[in-house]
Amino acid sequence: ADNPRAEKSGKCRTMEEECEDCRTTPLEQIRTVHFTECTKPWLCTSVGATLSNQCLQFHYQWFRIRQSLLQKWNNNGTSSNTARLPDQPVNVSML
Repeated sequence: ADNPRAEKSGKCRTMEEECEDCRTTPLEQIRTVHFTECTKPWLCTSVGATLSNQCLQFHYQWFRIRQSLLQKWNNNGTSSNTARLPDQPVNVSML
């Protein structure tokens, strides 16, 4: 993740007075992740790539949730090769 403050001015990039540094936010408090800085987990092909500990945690959780979803689909008789995303959002807390 990027520094929440602009390098030159030191002001928050969101133009707010106070800004949270998400790089120090505990994983349990994070609800969404955009994989711009960390790279997409399914594209991570660089052997020896340097990823932050936070990125490694995000990737681990992404693969854990994906594996759980595939297992649920397979238990319902749906092949993972032909499985479509559900019409409703997936409640990941139940996976």
